[in-house]
Amino acid sequence: MLRRIAILTVLAIASVIAGCGEDQESPFVGSWTQTQPSGATFLWVIEDTDDGYDARVYTDQAEWCGDQPYWSEHQPEMVDEVTMDFTGVTNQCLGEEPFDNSSYTGTLVYDPDTDTMRDEADPDGWVYQRDTSVQPDDLYPDAAAASR
Repeated sequence: MLRRIAILTVLAIASVIAGCGEDQESPFVGSWTQTQPSGATFLWVIEDTDDGYDARVYTDQAEWCGDQPYWSEHQPEMVDEVTMDFTGVTNQCLGEEPFDNSSYTGTLVYDPDTDTMRDEADPDGWVYQRDTSVQPDDLYPDAAAASR
């Protein structure tokens, strides 16, 4: 009986120790869309990677691209459970070369009560909803080839 208790105790301790090293998936991971008052649709795709996170943004109408499609890649980093900072890596308007100056920063904030996120640079009330129905190619033609 004592041997059985000892074995169960060792197993319980081992499972607790094993669970301590597991990372919880960020609530930011997934696809997020927002349609702005101008009618432009923006899509954030945030993925968990071996090195942390990867994020890409796609839109069908970027004001700074003459209302042409646009995509950008970001290196995000979790600040806390509801805040993610990001740094731009590259970005490109459809049919043009990538921008020379792509090093910009921003902050995303997740609202667990509504399961939405917002970019702190956006006006109040502009929020992103989880949405897997919109795909990058819907907004930026041949998005997979562009973001390689």
